Amino acid sequence: WGTVGGIRYPVTNGNTWMPKGRIFTDKILEKEDNRFWKWTVYDFQAPLMFFAHKAIGEWEIITSENNKVLVRYCYTFYSKNIFYHLFTLVFGFMQWRGMMKKAIKGIKMQAEGNEPFVYELRHKAQAS
Repeated sequence: WGTVGGIRYPVTNGNTWMPKGRIFTDKILEKEDNRFWKWTVYDFQAPLMFFAHKAIGEWEIITSENNKVLVRYCYTFYSKNIFYHLFTLVFGFMQWRGMMKKAIKGIKMQAEGNEPFVYELRHKAQAS
């Protein structure tokens, strides 16, 4: 998944608004190692996402002084049509914002920890 064109299928444990399971398809559009990522999420599986066509996410690392970095993390959602804009706005503020705050906390813990971060790929063996 870590290369341009790479795809993954994030899953959730579910909550009041999202059922358990796969939530969308995630595809990398641009990547500059240790500086910038741009990806799209689409093919939403949750019925609650009936209004969303896609979203574009961006992650940018900006070097700062005193051995610190700034991280810019944002998403732009696109509605399926103009009539769904209000649903998209409400979803962004009520659900997506909370999910991204949890993600940032997890990333901060990894960055401040002494353990190396390893993204483990799991492939299913196929019988011939």
